[in-house]
Amino acid sequence: MGPDFEYLKRTFLSGDPEERIRAGEELGRLKNNETLDFLIPLLKHKDPWVRHSAAMVLSEIGDDRAAKPLAEAINTPELRQNRGTLVAALYDLDCSDFFLLMIKLALSNDYESQSHALSILADKKFKSTKGDIIAARKMVSDYSKGFRKCDGAKELLEEIEEHIERIEQESRED
Repeated sequence: MGPDFEYLKRTFLSGDPEERIRAGEELGRLKNNETLDFLIPLLKHKDPWVRHSAAMVLSEIGDDRAAKPLAEAINTPELRQNRGTLVAALYDLDCSDFFLLMIKLALSNDYESQSHALSILADKKFKSTKGDIIAARKMVSDYSKGFRKCDGAKELLEEIEEHIERIEQESRED
């Protein structure tokens, strides 16, 4: 039997990165409600390393109940410049309710968040309504009017539009 849960929690919150990683691996193996209840509030922790570690352990656990709290943390204004790992953690969870969030992130100026959102858009299925598709296209249109001509911008918008078209087609088939 491994270390007790209270010890793992203390170690996870310690300042030692190596100890946090080991504790995270042990917590990830537990896959129980107590572990989720401990990790989910840490998604808004002031220390980015604690946040990121919690997000990755939640992703490893693979319990879809972590998806909504991850999305909420991603939308927290204070974390805007430090949310790439949170977006990456969503990849292994059910993201089907977060179509417009992924479009928003794909259009963000944060490369890490943008690249993870594009991967999610490319690989996952989404629940979307006609209104969601219209809103996504408006986001792309608004972005295209305001962006500075930079390398890759045209290709980015084309890629996002391809994802929107695929998701629209899939929603018609369902």
